[in-house]
Amino acid sequence: MPDSKIIPEAVFEVVEPDGSRSVVQVTRSPFLIGRGSEEGNHLQLGDKRISRRAAALVHTEAGFRLEDRGQRNGVLVNGEQVETRLLHDADTITFGSIDSVQLIFHPGTPQESVPELLSRLDQAAALEPGARTLRQLSLLLEATALLQSRMPVEDVLGAMVDRALAITEGERGLLLQAEADESLKPMVARQRGSKSLPLLTVSHPAKRPSRRL
Repeated sequence: MPDSKIIPEAVFEVVEPDGSRSVVQVTRSPFLIGRGSEEGNHLQLGDKRISRRAAALVHTEAGFRLEDRGQRNGVLVNGEQVETRLLHDADTITFGSIDSVQLIFHPGTPQESVPELLSRLDQAAALEPGARTLRQLSLLLEATALLQSRMPVEDVLGAMVDRALAITEGERGLLLQAEADESLKPMVARQRGSKSLPLLTVSHPAKRPSRRL
């Protein structure tokens, strides 16, 4: 008889609040997720806002299903709070706080991914000349990976501005959206350190500069 404990390959891409990433392979079912190791968690998270028994990934005939196992602030998939949810590629799991750790689910065989490439670039930046240029490339690749995920739009835009600030060494950044009437609407305001700023109130919306041929 085949071993009933054998499950298809899958990984979680772990995105820390500072933007650093790592990949953790799903090795069993149920695959327990929570803070620390006391509860036998297979994916151990350090954020104190995450419960010791937070969630579990269970393999069923339909696929991999995420279950809330007692996370105090709730478990969200793509921004929607769930008790249980069948996961698909690039689904993003959060734990009640937008500035906490995020898990991005990927079924299939783990291969060299953007997070691994970023890690190698960071190591090269620390050891070889041209560290600044390599670090900038690393941040740009990380931003590209964010756009390919299913994170909430607000989180993606905020993270993109954070990376733009890191690349340019700026203190504050503002993302504007062009409207149909050519006005510019403030979307995201951030300052260095991944901190949100209140959006500007524009009584007379700015106009995009006109082009002259």
